[in-house]
Amino acid sequence: MKNKIKDFLMLLINPYVILFLIWGGGLIHSKNKHPSEWKNFWNTNYLIYFYRGVEFMWHDDDVELIADAQLCYDFITTGLNGENNDEGVEKINIFSKKIDLYPQNKKERLANSIRNIFLYERLSRKDTWETMNYFIEYKKLKWIESEKTKLLEEKLKKDKISEAIVKKFIIDKNLRMNLFEKYINELDENEGFDPQLFNEDFIQIESFTKELISNTFKSIFNEEY
Repeated sequence: MKNKIKDFLMLLINPYVILFLIWGGGLIHSKNKHPSEWKNFWNTNYLIYFYRGVEFMWHDDDVELIADAQLCYDFITTGLNGENNDEGVEKINIFSKKIDLYPQNKKERLANSIRNIFLYERLSRKDTWETMNYFIEYKKLKWIESEKTKLLEEKLKKDKISEAIVKKFIIDKNLRMNLFEKYINELDENEGFDPQLFNEDFIQIESFTKELISNTFKSIFNEEY
């Protein structure tokens, strides 16, 4: 019995067995966490699986999802700016195929973060619209920020995936607020400002923006926004 245990232990410390176990572990890790690599198994350099066999110890899905979220954000905002061309559409298709191989929970985390980021932007625009209407009615500037906007902002700042994008948006929002305040302070009724036209334009722009976001989101995730 002792000899059998000794033989088994000697087998475990055999360098070839260790390498095989690392390589096998790399296969499993690749299948679970790097599906696009696993899908191309027959065209992949098999040595990569030795690396995957140890990489699992520091693998962090959030690092990849943070980069993915930035790409999604760029794809959608590029579309909003009317800059999507054939090359951009092709990049979206390639990216969509990549994340389509993600485990469902990983893909859903990414999709929900993107939904919340653009919901936050929409709520921020609505707050600006409310601020402008308050100024029109009372002739004084009072920044309005809804409770829903505040709560969502705090939620996004605690989400690793969306944190960097939202912090940048907050900086940009503060700059826009300063410019908006300057504009309001210089506003004169003789300049031909039409409150009704302002409100109509806002509603029209919001509808157009929502449609573009929905279309690009669906192209990326193959699901409704």
